[in-house]
Amino acid sequence: MAGLAGERMPGPGTIGMSLLLGFLAYGLSITLYVAAQRGLGAARTAAFYAVAPFIGAGLSWALFRTAPGAAFLLAVVLMAAGSVLVMPPGGAVAEDDGASLHEHPGGQRGTMPE
Repeated sequence: MAGLAGERMPGPGTIGMSLLLGFLAYGLSITLYVAAQRGLGAARTAAFYAVAPFIGAGLSWALFRTAPGAAFLLAVVLMAAGSVLVMPPGGAVAEDDGASLHEHPGGQRGTMPE
């Protein structure tokens, strides 16, 4: 599409840096996220993952030296409240007994060992 619009192909350095950025921002990120879910569980991983916007905001303040506005500060408070609400009480995680409840078509219930 860019070629049809008259744009030139970027140089090898730009392509290489774009590939590196994609690897770090998506490839490595999703790999670590899945590994964290396997080790910590989905709920706890999601709670930790919810902290990422705060880290990004802090880095943007440090790098770009911009002062946040009132709407941004309100958003930070709401995001923090949401992060606290999804954390288990005392950081405890429910024990897994190795079986999961499930429901069959027709309304029958049972357990299945994992």
